[in-house]
Amino acid sequence: MGFVWSLTLYHERRENLYKKFKKPNKINGFWHLTNAYQYAYEGEQKEWINARLKEGKTWLEAICLKNRMIMEDSKLRNISGLQEYFSALQTNSNYVLVLSCSDECSVYWRKFVEVSDLPLRTDIAWRESYVAIIDGGAIKVDQKSREELDLDYKFVVGHPKYSVEYVDGQLKVGCEPLEHCKIKVKSKGYTGAMGTHRSEVVVDNIDYSMNRTGINMVVIDKETGKVADSVNVNTYADPGLTIHRA
Repeated sequence: MGFVWSLTLYHERRENLYKKFKKPNKINGFWHLTNAYQYAYEGEQKEWINARLKEGKTWLEAICLKNRMIMEDSKLRNISGLQEYFSALQTNSNYVLVLSCSDECSVYWRKFVEVSDLPLRTDIAWRESYVAIIDGGAIKVDQKSREELDLDYKFVVGHPKYSVEYVDGQLKVGCEPLEHCKIKVKSKGYTGAMGTHRSEVVVDNIDYSMNRTGINMVVIDKETGKVADSVNVNTYADPGLTIHRA
């Protein structure tokens, strides 16, 4: 009886803490943090980003403003339907797509795979961590785990640029050094401790993941190495699989 009482008291205290500090929503019997408290950014950074979102900025716009970067144009950001979104990605192999789970993503994962028409695994279990990387249409990573996933990936940006010139009567061929885009991806499902679940998609030292419950996706242009879009799809609680950008 003592063990049962202690376990019950633990859950009551945990829910009270969530209510007091995290402004949660209760979905399917479980407490989940509201969007304003789920980002990997902390302290003043988080407050600044949340202020931009309240002004009507998208997540990607806020990140670019914070880092004083100019967003490149992308037709992807005008697409709101998931099936149309992935159709656009599949007709253009010039993207790297990164998927990272935060908290829980398994409930509507099979439907997500079916709608996206991606050849990804469908055996993700309750609150497992998950990362996928698709480079030019090819699956490079498709990994799940009960533990936190922490992966590195890089790709060549653009194409080799050659130059041909005559110097002192001799023909010389030059080639500019190739640049690499470096990506660090983290995924951690909910493990019972408050605030431990997370998603990070760090592209050249900047985290672009929305870090919300479900699947967080970051699309990178292979020609420029710049992020074209950053979205979230709540594959835990949204059967409609809505694309979120803020």
